Amino acid sequence: MVPLSEIMASFYHALKLDLSMTAYILVIPLFSYIYWLLNGRKVVELKWLTIYNKILIILFSIISVVNFNIYREWGSKINAKAVGFAISTPNEALASSASSPIGLTLSLLVLLIVIGFILQRWVVLRKLSFKASPIWLRGIAVIILVFLNFLLIRGGLGGSPINQSMAYFSKEQVLNHAAVNTEWNLLSSALAARMTKNNPYNYLSKQAADANIKELYTPAKDTTINILTTKRPNVVLVIIESFTADLTKTLGNEDGITPNFDTLIHKGVLLVIFIPLVAELTKDW
Repeated sequence: MVPLSEIMASFYHALKLDLSMTAYILVIPLFSYIYWLLNGRKVVELKWLTIYNKILIILFSIISVVNFNIYREWGSKINAKAVGFAISTPNEALASSASSPIGLTLSLLVLLIVIGFILQRWVVLRKLSFKASPIWLRGIAVIILVFLNFLLIRGGLGGSPINQSMAYFSKEQVLNHAAVNTEWNLLSSALAARMTKNNPYNYLSKQAADANIKELYTPAKDTTINILTTKRPNVVLVIIESFTADLTKTLGNEDGITPNFDTLIHKGVLLVIFIPLVAELTKDW
């Protein structure tokens, strides 16, 4: 059983990503506030902010319940790959979610939206008042606010910007996943997917690839490479469902997520170019 102290620690380790996502949400309200501050208005009505909050509450509640079901089925948080799979192959996505508890999902969705609406009614201001102040003081306030918001988005002044691995702290993978902000993870994976415009697995020109394939089907002799030290080995084949290469340090990704798997790679044989025949599987590599 996981100790209660370690469960509570997941809330602490989640703070950086939670604050980063909060800073992303605050970008539009922050620049609106800066405009009003420099504009010299003394009173500003914030009706639009209520609408903005309600849209985010509904959107984030939907993402949360979808993430709940995806994690229950696949053991991973919602990301751009899962959304892309649902858009490109909706029938398969619907079939994979057939076992999801519909009643619990809808009840949780309604509960999250209701709680969100109640909190925003109590917490969010309806009107913003400004006191008279010199322009230089307002300018300094703007610089500080923008810098602090950027700092929260980036995750501090460290050498590298914030990423999912900063929330990882436990040997229990479910606690590490719990510490990763769901919406931040989805936003990060979507931005990363947009940055990858071309197929990253095109290592050869089409002519060279065709030549290699032709050579594979017309071997001149037995070219089998013997990697074993015994003629009668005991072979254990392990197939891990939905395990993606972007979690593995050895393949150039995040450190500390799959230490045991990396150890197996260094002690065994690693196939660095593995292309499945099914298009949906290719997305996982």
